[in-house]
Amino acid sequence: MAGVTGVRVIGERDVNAVDLPGGSWSRILVSEATAVNPALTMGRSLFTAGTVTDSMCHEADEVALVIDGAGFLLLDGGRVDLIAGQACHIPAGVWHAVGTDETDMAMVFGFSSPSYPPTEFRPIP
Repeated sequence: MAGVTGVRVIGERDVNAVDLPGGSWSRILVSEATAVNPALTMGRSLFTAGTVTDSMCHEADEVALVIDGAGFLLLDGGRVDLIAGQACHIPAGVWHAVGTDETDMAMVFGFSSPSYPPTEFRPIP
């Protein structure tokens, strides 16, 4: 990590990956652990083809930008498809799972919290 007058540059190799199902992964790049007093958290994930996460519910709003590939969110009310170039906002308290069909999906995500927010998990029914 490099810093000049409070600016921090954090590379993917500077933080540990969080393993997800099917060889997928997530990395929290900007958080209280890597920056001084951040107001938010930012990370990057790669979801491999055929992956579906458990359903999760965060205590903070989440935004995500699909930067490559395609995938979907599974919500209590149905499925929302996502493709590269699309962003989504998931309000705090909304249960969702992230998945892919035949292609990988890379996304950048962020939370309105200085660290990964408290999150509940449950299996997809």
